Parts: sequence; C-alpha cells; structure tokens
Amino acid sequence: MRTNRQRFQEFVKFLVRRFLLTFGVFSLFLVPAFGQKSEKASDYYNRGLQKQLVPEFAMAYNNRGNARKSKGDVEGAINDYTKAIEFNPKLKIAYYNRGAAYHAKEDDVAAIRDYTSALATDPNFMDVYINRGQVRQSHQDFDGAIADYSKAIELKPDAGVYYALGTVRQVKQDLNGALADYSRAISLDQFGPGLYQPGSDRNVTR
Repeated sequence: MRTNRQRFQEFVKFLVRRFLLTFGVFSLFLVPAFGQKSEKASDYYNRGLQKQLVPEFAMAYNNRGNARKSKGDVEGAINDYTKAIEFNPKLKIAYYNRGAAYHAKEDDVAAIRDYTSALATDPNFMDVYINRGQVRQSHQDFDGAIADYSKAIELKPDAGVYYALGTVRQVKQDLNGALADYSRAISLDQFGPGLYQPGSDRNVTR
C-alpha cells in the first residue's frame, strides 16, 4: 500500500503538471497577443507536459496556420505549420498545408518536398497527389504530373483531375489519351456546376 508521503508526492506532481499545462497554453495563445515575450510552448512540454497532449498542440498550430494563410500571412502560416510538425512529425495535414503555403510563395522545391513527406505518412492522401501534380505540371515535369494525377484518380475518380490529366496528355501530343480523359471528365461532371480545378491549395483542418 502507498504511504501518506507517497500519496502527497503524487499529488504534488499532479499539481505541477496541471500548472505547466495551463501556463504553457497561456504562453502559446494569449501572451503573444499582448506583444509580450514568452517561452516556447515546447519548452513547457519538455519540462513536464504529458505526451498525449502533443496532438492537440499540433492541431492548434495547424489551424492557426490556416487562419493566417487565409488572411494573407503566408510566412506566419509556414511558421505555424512548421511548429505543428515539430510537435507531431506524423501530422500529414501540416505537411500538406505547408506545401500549399510554399507553393503560394512560389517555393515549389519546398512544396514538393512537403507533399512527398505527407505521402510518406499517408500514401492514400488524394489531395496531395493533385497538388503535387499541379506543381510538377507547372514545371513541365509532365511524366511526374501524369503519375500524380493518375494516382489521384485511382484513389477516387474526379472530373477535375481527369481534366487536368487530359491537359498534360495534350501537351505531350498524346491526343487519344487526352480525348479519353476529357470525355471521362465530362461524363463525371454532367450534373455538376463545373469542373473542379485541381491543385487549389485548400487548407485542411481535419
């Protein structure tokens, strides 16, 4: 049985953890809003935050990055996505969103790197193939774009992706392939308002 001293020590440890968590959250979200210098939330985590809290911090950074990107603060968004990845290196959506942010600032080498990292975590992340395909297409890596669009279609047939695939095949003078892709896009989108434009760099919060 535990002694009173052991119970007291455990209670003190519990209070310390709660304090570090509360103060860490305050430092992360409230203190910067008043322009005051604060320690990194990761410092508090290293000093005692429980590991199961990491995903929550990571998602908070990811979602704040989305908000910043929507307001036009691309550099701030990249910083937040990077912090999210530091908290959770397997957070695929943070790689995806940071890749989209890098693409927005025309750093496509970094964008492709992040898209590839997202796929290393989840090889079935359809939107990543679409966005990476668009980047590759813009740099005339047509074979790479075809591979990415084809994989996206394999995961989920989509009119917009067939359309994008058709444009690449047309540039490569594969006219029969282009006609087939355009026809498939039309058949899939016959009841829709218009073709979805792939590679729209949508932010993901889930």
